[in-house]
Amino acid sequence: MKTDLKGKRVRLIKMLDEYTKLKEGDEGTIKFTDDMQQIHVQWDNGEHLALLPDVDEYEILDNQVKCPKCGYVFDYLSVPESGMGYILCPKCKEPITQKNIL
Repeated sequence: MKTDLKGKRVRLIKMLDEYTKLKEGDEGTIKFTDDMQQIHVQWDNGEHLALLPDVDEYEILDNQVKCPKCGYVFDYLSVPESGMGYILCPKCKEPITQKNIL
């Protein structure tokens, strides 16, 4: 199972699932990739739905992180590192460690 995508942000380009409320441009956080290589995502709209790599179109947003406290999404490369091994959320000042970024 691939774990290198866990925690990364993803943006939906196109999904063929006619029953989902997801639409182009929706974003979410990757929870895990299963043995069938489906990418399970917690979408920002509250849905839990997997992406099918050979069917759905999406992009991985490598530099984005979602604050676990306030939910604010930002580019972590634009925020200075504290010198203590974490960055601060620009909105609520919650410390965000490296494990939340990867």
